[in-house]
Amino acid sequence: MILKDRFKRDQNNESSKKSRANRKRKFQQMKEESDSLEVENRKLERKIMQINDMIKKYQRKLNESFHKK
Repeated sequence: MILKDRFKRDQNNESSKKSRANRKRKFQQMKEESDSLEVENRKLERKIMQINDMIKKYQRKLNESFHKK
């Protein structure tokens, strides 16, 4: 009986260790993905600002051309 209990405890300890390792690995993957997405998001926000600046520039030019007529 004692050996059976010890075997079960050892199995449980091993399962717990694997579970913690998996959880840590998944957390690390999610952190890396989050960091990558934040970088991509900043790039896209800069691109949006550039496009908005271009739109404003062309709107001003369009308005100027209409006022000249």
